[in-house]
Amino acid sequence: GVVGPADEEWYHWGLRGAGGVLVNMKDLFKWELALQGTSVLSDSEKRLLFANHVQTYGPDSHYGYGWQVTEGLKDPNGCLDIDARLVSHGGDTRGFEAKYFRIPESGVAVMVMANNNDRFCWWMPIHLMSILTNQDCPLPPPAVKLKAVDLEQWRGTYASADGVRISLRIDRGKVVLMPIGQAAFDLIALDGLVGSGFEIAYKQANEQAESVVNAWRTKDIDRLSAILHPDYEESPQALIHRFDKAAAGRGGYVSHVLIGTVADPNSMQTLVEVRFANSVEKIRFKSGFGRINAVQFPFVYPVAVRFVPESASRVNSYVMSNSGVRSLERIDQESADRLRLTGFGGRVIELEREAGTQAADRPTRRK
Repeated sequence: GVVGPADEEWYHWGLRGAGGVLVNMKDLFKWELALQGTSVLSDSEKRLLFANHVQTYGPDSHYGYGWQVTEGLKDPNGCLDIDARLVSHGGDTRGFEAKYFRIPESGVAVMVMANNNDRFCWWMPIHLMSILTNQDCPLPPPAVKLKAVDLEQWRGTYASADGVRISLRIDRGKVVLMPIGQAAFDLIALDGLVGSGFEIAYKQANEQAESVVNAWRTKDIDRLSAILHPDYEESPQALIHRFDKAAAGRGGYVSHVLIGTVADPNSMQTLVEVRFANSVEKIRFKSGFGRINAVQFPFVYPVAVRFVPESASRVNSYVMSNSGVRSLERIDQESADRLRLTGFGGRVIELEREAGTQAADRPTRRK
């Protein structure tokens, strides 16, 4: 029969939106050579391709025909500072992502592909462009491998005096930070719009996302109907059925926690983490004009920040452009009960472990 949106996972539709076109690095390199010449597009056609057609994030940022066009780029960490026009684009779907940077006037191009969604492709081109343009980029300190017993000392839920709350988990030799609530989410959501002016909209989006999850659990059709946008693609009954089916396949619902909301130029995006008996998954809610207009589940947006140990008392995210969290270190060398978080722009936050959280339950991985 015909496969519709309610029967098909969201990432399949993402591939359809891209025309079903999948390429490898050799194909992409051939396309770059074609863009540097005129075998496919003439010079006048390329000027039209990379022209400023629609303004996006500011006066120096526009969208061309399928390309993001920026007048210069300055990395806040000092890795890259160029005045030339930069054209780029990236994208991802479940399981892989890619980023393509070009400086047409000099012929410099960087293409990065990865078979995961941990956002390597969003910061690695910055460092490679720095090398290709002969700029200095500070390197992070070397990593070390800690014993499992030393890593476990970091596990727990931490909070600051001004309301930032995070959870630290251990996964494959790394310390993994998950934000809890809006204040913590703002620390890592630097690819969106954060800060003053969005608090009311964030509060509404967060409340709506919570309401959708609770309405699913109580099977409250009327409540869902009031929250979902009239143009939402599936009925409240279909959404409940989709959630029920997902929960049954993961051993059943256990709990959920609101991560927070980030704004982009077109909508609000709210993330909720749901703990099932056999896994932990994220749901993304997109809202506009005061109503929920899209629900993506499971959603693989890399909200977590992964830290690699520098020593027993300090861990580093090694992500120098997109993550707002640079490092975590113990305030007291002998204990991980108090931590110092260094964030984007040198912001420093002191966190204290909440009582009884060091032995937090770990989710069981699906086999």
